[in-house]
Amino acid sequence: DSINIPIITDTTTQQAAITNGEIDFLNTSNATLIQTLNSMGIEDIAQDSPDLAEIKYIMFASGDEDSPFYDEAVRKAVMHAIDWDGYVQSLTGGLGIKTAQFGVPGAWSYDDSIQFPEYNVDEAKSELAAAGYPNGFDTTITTISSNNDIAVLLQASLKAIGINAEIKTLENSEFNAEKKEGVYDGGIITGQGASKMDFTANYIRLYSSKGVNYLNMMAHPEDYETALFGAQAAKTLDEKKTLLKEASRLLTNEHALVVPVAATYACCYSSGKFVDSGIYQTADSVVWTPEDLKLAK
Repeated sequence: DSINIPIITDTTTQQAAITNGEIDFLNTSNATLIQTLNSMGIEDIAQDSPDLAEIKYIMFASGDEDSPFYDEAVRKAVMHAIDWDGYVQSLTGGLGIKTAQFGVPGAWSYDDSIQFPEYNVDEAKSELAAAGYPNGFDTTITTISSNNDIAVLLQASLKAIGINAEIKTLENSEFNAEKKEGVYDGGIITGQGASKMDFTANYIRLYSSKGVNYLNMMAHPEDYETALFGAQAAKTLDEKKTLLKEASRLLTNEHALVVPVAATYACCYSSGKFVDSGIYQTADSVVWTPEDLKLAK
């Protein structure tokens, strides 16, 4: 016996391969392909696990003293300009969920009592004026091609409150070269990252003063880092969950450092020839153990 794992990048070819029985499993997060395969009745065996979601987000240059986004009030004003329901519909084809925190239901950091900032353009304009920008300002949104859809939506939201944003779409290598020390012109970046059941290591690695990325771009408020590193040092799971929820609230809602705009779960379509595959049940296929796979009778 053997297992063949073909790499198929074109979605039309992917669709043909799974429907014609050329492959037995197909994982995808492409909204158009998901809608097509769902309409055809192809079985999706993936579970909605925190470790199987992707989070689309925006991140401000909150640590750059020369940026308007250094002011928390400006960042919070932008949050009121985001049409949460509209973003989810546009970014996921209606297949994703909106989330007011960097996590999804079921994650240890997720607190279902946290409310979304109200989508209110007039309120956003008022808060921006109170922060000293009654006529808005010019800024940039730096992104890569796969996250350009977030940037386009954000550009329109910013324009509605008087902020003129130029979209700068970089090659992946250019974007990644700025991650450690860069501030991306003191503007905003858009991104997409993997969800986790336990976000402690990810938050520290990416969004802390001890991290490897965004060290100059992102502010590191003391209360946020106290909660985050407290979660890392926690002696019990309950203590860790409590502190991680607090860190998540401070990261997104309180300080508006990283703002999620939508989350999607990956789908995994099956030919039906096999059972007990274990693929995309609690984690992605990277931790799949094929010895449990059986031919369907």
